[in-house]
Amino acid sequence: MRCLIIAIGTLVVLSAPAYAECSMTNEGRTICMGADGTVKIAKTKHAKRIARRSHTREATVDANGNSTVRSSTGIVVRVAPAARASLQCVVDYVERAGVKITSMRGYGRGTVRESVHPIGYALDINQYARNKTRPHVPPGVSNAAGESCGVISGAGWDDKDNGHWNLSRSAIARH
Repeated sequence: MRCLIIAIGTLVVLSAPAYAECSMTNEGRTICMGADGTVKIAKTKHAKRIARRSHTREATVDANGNSTVRSSTGIVVRVAPAARASLQCVVDYVERAGVKITSMRGYGRGTVRESVHPIGYALDINQYARNKTRPHVPPGVSNAAGESCGVISGAGWDDKDNGHWNLSRSAIARH
């Protein structure tokens, strides 16, 4: 009987899509990232196998109609609905790169005149001051996330702002 269970389990694992990048959270969950940006979460000691067939992270909308983006560590911030997919892509990319997300900021007071935080089209990850992140977000990861997700990375600006991403003005105007 045990051999049959192992054989069935192996068959399920082999038929599931590949999720190569997996990490454990402090709560004992395994988070696996797929090549297409999907996230799989499992809560058992056989988490990597189960993660391959568990649910994906889904978009949520709050009572005011704002969308949210969520990190695997459970941090949730509000963003504009039109910006949700791009900014969730950034969160997923940064986590796949091995950065532990401890703080995020979406909607909020603008700190510079051109800021799009007040309209929900910007995201800060692990920032505690302009161009300063803790835990560190490498500028190369920031720029690659921006390029991969179709948003602007502050790490690439002349006046650097690593840990910040926003949609372009032309993308905002289309929404």
